[in-house]
Amino acid sequence: GSENHFGLIDENGQAKYAIWDLVENGTFKGLTRDGEVITKSFRGDPLTVKQASLSPPVEYDNGL
Repeated sequence: GSENHFGLIDENGQAKYAIWDLVENGTFKGLTRDGEVITKSFRGDPLTVKQASLSPPVEYDNGL
């Protein structure tokens, strides 16, 4: 679904990798989404993010 690609907070109210530093420095302190505290997605584990990430499909032009 589009949640995989758009937005900074996923459908579960967790901050996506791009803004983990904002979670760490307290930017979202006191804010919630649907009553839940905003936390890092993937339990804050960068290796898990890397393993779960897929590269976009790419077409190669062998004529270049």
